[in-house]
Amino acid sequence: MSFSATCRGRSGRKQSRAGLAYVRWGEKPYPRDSYPRLKAAIAIDETAALRSASWGLGQVLGENFKAAGFPTVQAMVEAMMEDEALQLAAAVNFIVANRLDGKLRKHDWAGFAKGYNGASFGKNAYDIRLADAFRKWSGIRDTPWPPAAPAQPPAPVPIPQAPQLNGSPTSEAEPGRAGVRPGPLPGFWAAVLAPLVAAILSLFRKVKP
Repeated sequence: MSFSATCRGRSGRKQSRAGLAYVRWGEKPYPRDSYPRLKAAIAIDETAALRSASWGLGQVLGENFKAAGFPTVQAMVEAMMEDEALQLAAAVNFIVANRLDGKLRKHDWAGFAKGYNGASFGKNAYDIRLADAFRKWSGIRDTPWPPAAPAQPPAPVPIPQAPQLNGSPTSEAEPGRAGVRPGPLPGFWAAVLAPLVAAILSLFRKVKP
């Protein structure tokens, strides 16, 4: 998780006055005390704070919870804290929802980086890093599954409705609707996107925007 809030609306202005939010993204570098700042921002407005943070292996912004496959940002955060497989599924969902999977298949690294990281992707040379990471991971053979491994992973258990992170009810969940999490990746996506997603995720372990 990384936290760099953007000032929006009344709660955003309040967070800005408290030194927790920025008027424009990229105005300041990511702070090192992200968790204490996020906790303080949650006390002002939980939903706004969770939307402003990036989550999981793919560093998907909470604001993109629907594209990641979740009904609420709270459900997304609960899943990110529970399982790395769900973090990967959320990243793939986000890629497909934004039609970036075609750019991966074509190895259009600049086009993908622009869609995933924004128009200023060149400042961090994300397209070059993607190309380098893809070459690296493509040259490493996949570890075969042991014979005793199940053919299909079990389906994930749905998150209970309206998860509570700080004692307050979820503001975005629809009445009577249980939280939904992305399930296991279909075999097709797992085979086609695995080395590409591995290349993407390797960047987030080394470089922060």
